[in-house]
Amino acid sequence: EDLDGGIVMEDFMGLFKERHLCTKEVTVTDGFEIANSQTITKLHVSDIVEVLAEAKTLDSIGVVRMKVKVEKDGSEGWVTTQGTSGSTYFTPLTVYAAFMRNLEKLLSATASSGKKLIDFMTHKLQELRDCKTGPLADAKAEVIKTRSKINVQRAKLDSLIKKVEEGKQEHSKREAFERRKQEEKRERKAASVIVKAVSEEVEKAQNAFAALEKKAAPLSVTAEAELLALETPVSLRNEAQAAASALKSAIAEARACLAAHRGKVEKALKGPWHEAKQEMSKLDNQIEALGKKAELVAEASEAGCETIASARYGQASAALRTLLTAREGLTAEALFAELAGNGREQIEEAVFCSHLDKLDGLKLPAEQKQLVLQKAGGIGGLGRRSFSMLLERHLRCVKEIALTAVFDISVSNAPVRKIGIGESVEVLEGPKSDDTHSISRVSIRALVDGAAGWVTVKGNRDTTFFVECPKPCYCITEEVAMQDAFSTEATNTLQRLRVGEVVEVIEGPRQEILPNAMRMKCKPVSGEAAGWITSTTKQGTSCARKGQGTYTCRSTIALTDMANMKECKVLRKVTKGEVLQSLEGPIDDPIAGVTRIRAKAKKDDMEGWVTIRGNAGSMLLEETGCTWVITTKTSLQAEFGTDVGSEVRSLEKDELVEVLEGPKEEKSEPMTRLRCRAVANGKVGWITLKNSTATPWSPVYNCLEETPLSENLDAEAGAKVRNLEPGETIELLDGPREDLTTGALRLKGRAATDEAEGWASIFTKDGTQLLECVAPESN
Repeated sequence: EDLDGGIVMEDFMGLFKERHLCTKEVTVTDGFEIANSQTITKLHVSDIVEVLAEAKTLDSIGVVRMKVKVEKDGSEGWVTTQGTSGSTYFTPLTVYAAFMRNLEKLLSATASSGKKLIDFMTHKLQELRDCKTGPLADAKAEVIKTRSKINVQRAKLDSLIKKVEEGKQEHSKREAFERRKQEEKRERKAASVIVKAVSEEVEKAQNAFAALEKKAAPLSVTAEAELLALETPVSLRNEAQAAASALKSAIAEARACLAAHRGKVEKALKGPWHEAKQEMSKLDNQIEALGKKAELVAEASEAGCETIASARYGQASAALRTLLTAREGLTAEALFAELAGNGREQIEEAVFCSHLDKLDGLKLPAEQKQLVLQKAGGIGGLGRRSFSMLLERHLRCVKEIALTAVFDISVSNAPVRKIGIGESVEVLEGPKSDDTHSISRVSIRALVDGAAGWVTVKGNRDTTFFVECPKPCYCITEEVAMQDAFSTEATNTLQRLRVGEVVEVIEGPRQEILPNAMRMKCKPVSGEAAGWITSTTKQGTSCARKGQGTYTCRSTIALTDMANMKECKVLRKVTKGEVLQSLEGPIDDPIAGVTRIRAKAKKDDMEGWVTIRGNAGSMLLEETGCTWVITTKTSLQAEFGTDVGSEVRSLEKDELVEVLEGPKEEKSEPMTRLRCRAVANGKVGWITLKNSTATPWSPVYNCLEETPLSENLDAEAGAKVRNLEPGETIELLDGPREDLTTGALRLKGRAATDEAEGWASIFTKDGTQLLECVAPESN
C-alpha cells in the first residue's frame, strides 16, 4: 500500500497469489512422478513457495503433490505436500502469518542486538574495572548508566515479546475456533447435500413401492370369489411384476447412493458427519424394510394368481374327466390324439382354449384360460404328458383318512380301507362340497392297489388331509422289459424300456408274493459240464420231470437180449462197478422169481436186460442216481441262485440230465411290480421295480457335459439355440422322446439361466450321459 492510499499493480496481483511456508525439509523435482524425476533444489524450514497448480494425489504411492515456484531463487518444480503417513510439509502463508513472521524476525533481531550491546559493555567494564579516577573513570560511569538504560529497554522488549506470544496464542485460539466454525459449516453443508441425495433416492423407492401396492392390490385379496371374478389376472400380474422390477431398480439405486457416500461418514464420531451417519442409517433401514415389504406384496400377488390358476385348473380337469365319462370308450390318449390332430405331439393353444369353451359348465375369461395352460406347463400348447397330468389329477395324503364306498358320510358307510400318509391317489370325480358337514370330498383311486371310493380332502375345521402333487413318475436307469400282465411269469414282453425313458405310474408299486422255486444240480447225460436248473418255477410250472434211475453193479451179472430168462441170450458180462441207466422196468419174472430192467451200459452204450434182485432177495444192482427229462426249454446255470448264476448253456425239451444234488427250495423274494405308461409312445404295461431299474423322476435335469440345445426334435434338422454348459439345469417341457433320425432319446426343456427353450439329447450315440434327472424333493 502506497502512502497515498493506493495499491500498485504488483501488490494487487499479489493478492491473487497463493503462498505456502515450508515446515519440514523437502525436495523440489522437475516432474509430478517421483520415480522418473530429477531433483532441482531442496527447501528448508521457513522457505516460501508460490503455488502454481492445484495439489493432486499420486495414486501409485498415495502422496499429495503440487507445482510451486521457490521465492528465494525463482526455480519451479513439484513438491510433496502430504506424505503417505499423513505428515505435512507446508502451511498456507496468510497475511497474518507473514506479519507474524516479519514481527518475530524484528523482535529476534532487536533482542539479539540488545544482547550484543550488553555483552560489549560488560566486556568494556571489565577492561575499566581498575580505573578509579580520570577520564576513563568518567567513561566507566557513563557506560554503567547506559547499560542500565539498555537493561531497562531489554526488560521492556522481553515484556513485549511475552505479550506478543500471549496475543499469538489468543489469536490461534480465535483462529482455531473460527476454523472449526467454518469447517463445521462446510461439513454441515456437504453432509446435507449427501443426506438430501440419499433421501431423494429413498423417496423414489417409496413412490415405486406405492405403485407396486396399487398394481398388486387386486391380486392380493384373500377371498377366492373376488379373485375368480378378475377377468385379466395375467395383465394385472404383468403390471405388478413391472412395478416390482421398477421398485427393485429404485432400491438398487438407493443402495448404490448410500454405498457411494458411506465412506465419508463411516469413521465420524461427532459433528455434522456423525449426524449424517445416523440419518443415513435410518434411510438404510427404510430401504431394507421396503425390500422386505415388496417381497411380501409380490408373493401375495403371485399367490393370488396361483389361487386362480389352481381353482380353474381343477375345474378344467373335472370338466375334461366328465367328458371322458360321458363319451363311452373315450380315453385320455384318444382325446389327446383328437385335439392334437394329424399325429402331432402337441395340442395347439388356440385349439385347447377353444375346446375348454365347449365343456359344459366351464366358461372362463381368456386370461384365466391362459393361466390354466401355464399351470399345465404348456408354452404355446400342451404336450402329451402335460395333457395327461391335467386329466389325471393326483393328491398325496398328509393325514390318515378313511376311504368310503359312497359320497355321503351320514349313511351307513363302512370304510373300504385307510389311506395312509404319503400315499398317492388319482382324482376321479370332484371336489364336491358336503354342505351338511362343511367338508370337501373327492372320488379317488388309490394307485398302490386300485382301491376306489370317496375321501375327505378338507375337514370342517380346515384340517387338510390331501395336497396336490405331480403324477408319480419314474426314470428308467437300467434297461427293463415292459410286460402285459402283473405276474412275472407267463407274460409277454411289450417292449424294452431304454435307460433315460420316463414312465407314468398307473397302478402300484405293489408286491407279487411268489412260492419258492425248486432247484437241482444236474449234469446232462451227454456228458457236458454240470450246473443248476429250475425244476419247478415260482409260479408252479414244471420244467423237468423225474425219469429213469441209474444203477451200479454190485457183482458180476449177465446182460441179455430178452427179459425172459429161459429164452434170452447173454450179450456180455456186466462187471462189478459198472453203471447202467434204466430204460424200462423194473418188471417181476414170477417164474424165475427175479426183478429185471432194461438198461443201457454207460461203458459202451450196449442195451439189454439185467437182474436187479435175485430169487433169494439179494440186490445185484444198487440204484445210485436218477435221470430227469427236461419238459420246457430251460437254462443250465453255474450257481444255485437264479438271479446270480451265469448260464452254462440252454437245455432243450426232452434232454436227459443226471441229478447230482437236490431238488431243494430256493426262497423267493417278493417282486415289486408297477403298472405304468411310457411317456415316449404311450404304451401301458408292467415292469419290475428294483433300485437299479428305476428311480423317482422330476422334470428337472442337470447338464453333465456340454450339449447343443436345438429347435427341433430331429437333432440334424433344427437350428442350434445355444449350448448347455455343465452345471446348468433345464426344466422338461416335453418328452423324453426318440429322435427317429438318430435314435437318440431327447427332451424339450427350458434352461433356468436364461429361459432358452429347445431340444437336447440325454445320451450321446456312444452312451455318454449328457443330462441327468435331478431327484425330486422329499416331502
